[in-house]
Amino acid sequence: MNLSLSAFLFQQDLDAEFTAARLLISKMKGEILTVIDKAKEAETNLTDQHKIIEQKEKELHEYRNSLNHLFLSNSSKIGAVPT
Repeated sequence: MNLSLSAFLFQQDLDAEFTAARLLISKMKGEILTVIDKAKEAETNLTDQHKIIEQKEKELHEYRNSLNHLFLSNSSKIGAVPT
């Protein structure tokens, strides 16, 4: 009888440890999925920011070209280009 009781208690302890391990693994899986989602969101935001930067750089280049064209037009109208 004593052997059966200790085997039963051992099985209960083992079941409790496995249950705790399953819960911990489940929690870790949820945390990993959250980190993956945040990483994907960050990557999307980074891509969007790169697109915005490229657009702003293109606009800046266009403004510089326009400004240079205006400067050259006005300089030729007054007869000399300052050095």
